Amino acid sequence: MTANCPLRDWLEERRAASRLSVRVIPWRECTAWRFERGRLAHATGGFFSVVGIRAACSVSGLDGLAVPIIDQPEVGILGFVVRARGTAHEWLIQAKAEPGNIGAVQLAPTVQATLSNFTRLHGGGATAYLDCFTAPDGGFDVVADSLQSEHGSRFLAKYNRNMTVLAAGHGPDPCSADWRWAAAADLRVMLASDFAVNTDARSVLFGSDWRLLADGAPFSRWRGASGWGAGLLASFEVEPDQSDEDAVSWLAARRAAVRFEVDVVPLDSMPEWHVTPDSIARRRDGRVLLRAYEVRANSREVERWDQPLVLSHREEAVVLVCQRRGGALRFLLRASAEAGFRERVQLGPTWQSDDLTAGNGAAHQILAALQRGHERDSRLQSDEGGRFFRSVSRYRIVELPETEAIDLEASGYLWMDLGQIYRLGGVQGMFTNEARSVLSMLLSWL
Repeated sequence: MTANCPLRDWLEERRAASRLSVRVIPWRECTAWRFERGRLAHATGGFFSVVGIRAACSVSGLDGLAVPIIDQPEVGILGFVVRARGTAHEWLIQAKAEPGNIGAVQLAPTVQATLSNFTRLHGGGATAYLDCFTAPDGGFDVVADSLQSEHGSRFLAKYNRNMTVLAAGHGPDPCSADWRWAAAADLRVMLASDFAVNTDARSVLFGSDWRLLADGAPFSRWRGASGWGAGLLASFEVEPDQSDEDAVSWLAARRAAVRFEVDVVPLDSMPEWHVTPDSIARRRDGRVLLRAYEVRANSREVERWDQPLVLSHREEAVVLVCQRRGGALRFLLRASAEAGFRERVQLGPTWQSDDLTAGNGAAHQILAALQRGHERDSRLQSDEGGRFFRSVSRYRIVELPETEAIDLEASGYLWMDLGQIYRLGGVQGMFTNEARSVLSMLLSWL
């Protein structure tokens, strides 16, 4: 990361100005949440609820799965406004405080709001810039607009509308000190930083038009060079091994091959879990999955609220493997079956530490191969600071030697080049949230 990045300085300034406080409270102190009809729900009936699920699945690690999960069927909007400045572009960035974030404040899209938020179910202030996405007039051109999933192991069928709009002329002015226009080059720098760009921003950037972030043809600054950047350019421009339609068909076949049924059940019908005075915990070891928190903030639509947050108990690992195959870098994606996906299966990263199917031979082969690989990038990131409490993942990109024999298509893995990944990035349900996050690391090289 460069020494003088205005966007980094601004983020630190907004963190210093933030007055976000988070305090664990017992259920009895919650003013807005209650247990009723077998679920933990908001008093308004909006926002989200926590329910139980039971799964029957042909994937052994998922068959019989019975866990509490976040049920949030409403579709939120995650959107960036972009404007042209000559041949360069600027992005309207929000410094957003969320209770589960490391550092409290991270860089977020121009709009990051659930339906309950922007319909003001909380009784607070209006969502700034919402009309740029819900009713764009002649002053905005919709560049990208797709439904993308949340974490499929923690959300039940939760999808957000990921959008990018290009403003004509000057575009809207920052409405407060928590928004600013930022050069695309500075945003690329922040993508190479730990705990700087939040999970929603990473998702939107991945599915957007990369030319707006590159200020030109993606990765073209590496033309004529050598090394990692040149490898990314070649992967972006190479003729793919299979057509985009073939990749989509491959995933469709994986979906058809998996039997996956998920039933919503009352929380109190799952003997493996129980509600304590201040948590939802697993009976056999007391591991807490979810607690209630009181949150106070000076930069949100309301100054005080309470909500449940999902806890994490370890730093997770997300790994994307790549290798030079046929003269160009290819990236290894896996067919990931998760209970929260409407499609049941999406393309995930090569390996995850919380992958319930990681006990198979292919996963062991990959873990062994990683020891012989070269780490190209590694970042610590917060995962969904609005619903998870300090959930941290280590995202890594590891290049395997060309001599490493690894051929796993028959085991549910697919090699893709970077150009193909880009073209399919806006397809609904194609890539998991974790895949979009780890792939967004490559955007710092644009």
